[in-house]
Amino acid sequence: MRAHRNTQAGFTLVELTIVMAIIATVTSMALPNIRLARKTANEISAIASLRTILTVNEQFRLRFSGYASDLAELQSTRHLDRILGSGRKSGYRFSYQARRHTWSCSADPVNPGVTGDRHFFVDQSGVIYVNAHAAASDRDTPID
Repeated sequence: MRAHRNTQAGFTLVELTIVMAIIATVTSMALPNIRLARKTANEISAIASLRTILTVNEQFRLRFSGYASDLAELQSTRHLDRILGSGRKSGYRFSYQARRHTWSCSADPVNPGVTGDRHFFVDQSGVIYVNAHAAASDRDTPID
């Protein structure tokens, strides 16, 4: 009768250490690209949000014979969702100013360099402007 060996299959500590080192290396190479993709997505969301504000503000003007006084008013009349109506969305802060016949809205990164790099601006003209270094205005470059 043969003696039966009781062996258990598994990984050695050295093998696990090598696998962890490989995972850490791949992660460290991918992390900058993930951060850049996140900033880009936030900037695209900010532009889309400004387009939304532009559209719903025109709807509001047609319905109420003037522009909304603030984002909260656009939210309370169900023109905006509560997230954008709060003035913060996807790493950007939205600052809205209005008079009866004019309005403007700026979108600035909450944490510049982390949540976004560019600043945006739109007013009743419908043109969205961009500035890479400071708060945007109607004197900056229009986006395409």
